[in-house]
Amino acid sequence: MVRSTFIGKVLRGYQIEESIGSGGFGDVLRAYQPSIGRTVAIKTVLPQYANRIWVVQRFGLEARLIARVEHPNIVPVYDYWRNPSGAYMVMRYYPRGSLKNLIENSGPLSLERTTRLLGQLAAALDTAYAHGIVHKDVKPANILLDEQDNAYLADFGIAYVIGNALEESTDEHLVLSPAYSAPELLRQSQPPSLQSDIYSLAFVVYEMLTAEHPFGKLNGTQMVTAHLQKPIPMLQQVPSLVNDALQRATLKHPDDRFNMATDFAEAIQAAVQANSIRVSDSEESIRIKINPYRGLRAFGEADQQNFFGRETLVEELLHSFKSSDDRTLLAIVGPSGSGKSSIVHAGIVPAIRQGKLQDSNRWFIASMTPGNDPRVNLAEALLDVAITNMPEKLPDVLASDPSALVEMLHAMLPH
Repeated sequence: MVRSTFIGKVLRGYQIEESIGSGGFGDVLRAYQPSIGRTVAIKTVLPQYANRIWVVQRFGLEARLIARVEHPNIVPVYDYWRNPSGAYMVMRYYPRGSLKNLIENSGPLSLERTTRLLGQLAAALDTAYAHGIVHKDVKPANILLDEQDNAYLADFGIAYVIGNALEESTDEHLVLSPAYSAPELLRQSQPPSLQSDIYSLAFVVYEMLTAEHPFGKLNGTQMVTAHLQKPIPMLQQVPSLVNDALQRATLKHPDDRFNMATDFAEAIQAAVQANSIRVSDSEESIRIKINPYRGLRAFGEADQQNFFGRETLVEELLHSFKSSDDRTLLAIVGPSGSGKSSIVHAGIVPAIRQGKLQDSNRWFIASMTPGNDPRVNLAEALLDVAITNMPEKLPDVLASDPSALVEMLHAMLPH
């Protein structure tokens, strides 16, 4: 297990101190980063899962997208990497723990407190959605709290990237949390959406107000059946409009739910205020407008939704791949600042992931900058998509026999 492997060791400059949580797919570790003197949390994915095709293909993209999302109630990502030994995501550490811990230790939350935390979480989900991300695993264990009793949405580890053509595999479906999953995800009848997250968020709200899961007394099969067929139970001693909002947020068809998570939060807030329970201005939902301008930085793959005006050029470059079966190299040249990096990372690579070339949604993509030693940097880049460790002297092997790379790739890549 991860906890027995890394405790007391140094992992990429992080001193591992203890395991603070565990699950079927890995552990969450508390670590110290001496270079800047801060404590962090590292979410790990065990090798047997990190080396599955869908993780290899998507981990880097999803980590970059999540790291790019900036919202005061989304746990910031500091660092991430994947190699044959596992996948790792370094995040801010919250010593107070999760909402799940709070409910288990303190019982139900007041309606006023629930409404305030809901506003924060709803705004976080809407912001993630605006960046093209559906959380897909909203539950009390994935909501962290700080010392000021603010809520933070964490663990985008199985997030769904809107518009990504990569197919979900059977084992990916198994990482869902059935207790909080929307009916369409349990049926696998529709792709994840913001409405799926709203459904899960409503179950979290119910649990905050009661300290009980709406279907908590049912076994696994019965719980799935309840999600598919039964409405969420009505709450007692709350304004009727609160129940109305919860019922709408958990309707069985996603199109019947709220359009935005903040719409759900504001419906609850309106019900509370209608009953003369005040929620202060500082506790209202925060709606964030996203600035698409990257300044002097190049657009990356995480910016694909805001990369406009180069559609024709992207199509022309893709056509250069399609027009010749034996063409394996496409070189893009131009003066500094002309947008070469942007067209590759925010234009061509997303198109490849979306299947714009034949079977390209099955490709494995590694990115590197040649730097002072291209062979060393190539070897490091290949670790992002490898499932077996490469020869220690790979740079020397490539220097003496560049064609050896083809055979090594066949051994290193998932099949």
